[in-house]
Amino acid sequence: MYNSLFTGPRACPGKQLGEMEMFIFAVSLLQKFEFKSVIPPDELDTEGLQTGVTLVPAPYKVQVKCRQR
Repeated sequence: MYNSLFTGPRACPGKQLGEMEMFIFAVSLLQKFEFKSVIPPDELDTEGLQTGVTLVPAPYKVQVKCRQR
């Protein structure tokens, strides 16, 4: 399958910047907050729900706490 948005002369010029911004945002959340699942690990559904062409993750309950400095 040919995807003209990510390769060749027609590649999106902001793709790399957008990926870098998303990485920095995710890392800053992980540095500032502690994420813990409310559901025990054995009971987590890791399969996801398939709808159409994409996979939609199952809803999860997560406890978020500020990290101590």
